[in-house]
Amino acid sequence: MQQEIIEVGIVAMNLNDLKIVDEASYFVRLRRWDISLMCTRLTGITGKDVRGAKTLSDVVGTLTERFQPYEKPCIT
Repeated sequence: MQQEIIEVGIVAMNLNDLKIVDEASYFVRLRRWDISLMCTRLTGITGKDVRGAKTLSDVVGTLTERFQPYEKPCIT
């Protein structure tokens, strides 16, 4: 099995007071594999969680639209 991204999380902070102003988490639909038992034990994420999820490119589009990272500093 190859590694795949199964979840993307993001937090927007006010850099003046370091308070969280928005946050989101999205499951990502897998392209090739199902979630392994080891991964489920480690993360709690199951194949059922990601089957109905958006593709990675759709998730990135949603995050870009919601958080508008081109307008502010980003750290990944």
